[in-house]
Amino acid sequence: SDQAPLSPLFSTNSIMSLGLLWGAIGAALMSRQFGFQMAPPLELFKGCIGGTLMGLGAAMAGAATSEVFIPPSARFPLADC
Repeated sequence: SDQAPLSPLFSTNSIMSLGLLWGAIGAALMSRQFGFQMAPPLELFKGCIGGTLMGLGAAMAGAATSEVFIPPSARFPLADC
């Protein structure tokens, strides 16, 4: 059986991740309170510091600890498709 592997987009994790994303977008749009706004400068600064510390921690740990909560559908290499 020389079948090509299924696309990662059709795995259970990918479908659940996409459903969660579309459900969140739908709920935000139905609330009629959805809008884009710029964060205050202090929050942007704190986000940059936090991201830098997280990246340094992952590098010192020698592992991709910052990817724990990223769904597999966002991590698959496009070269394998």
